[in-house]
Amino acid sequence: MATFKKRSTNTFKKKVSVFLGDESLGDLDVTFVQLSQDEFSDLVENENDAGLCKRVIQAVGDIPVEGSEGEVVRGQDAIDLVLNDASCVSACAVEYMETLKSGNFRKRGARGRR
Repeated sequence: MATFKKRSTNTFKKKVSVFLGDESLGDLDVTFVQLSQDEFSDLVENENDAGLCKRVIQAVGDIPVEGSEGEVVRGQDAIDLVLNDASCVSACAVEYMETLKSGNFRKRGARGRR
């Protein structure tokens, strides 16, 4: 399971429930990065969780990602690692968006409701 770390003052941690389809994968402690309204609007236009996750990672900049064996990677390698881990995609795309705009998004929907 990958973990996300961002050196920034506008981050917060939250325990999130992770789903892969309808199957619960349990809870994760995830560090979230708050985005500007423009960045947020760009993210909600994506069509699927994987694309949304990739844009989230690119939007917040250089995030070191720790892999399941303790390796730490950055940049495109980090993006590839996360996109290959379905539970990370779910945590990043679904719960991430819900937390940023709580109340405006469905529990397991990647698309926003305004």
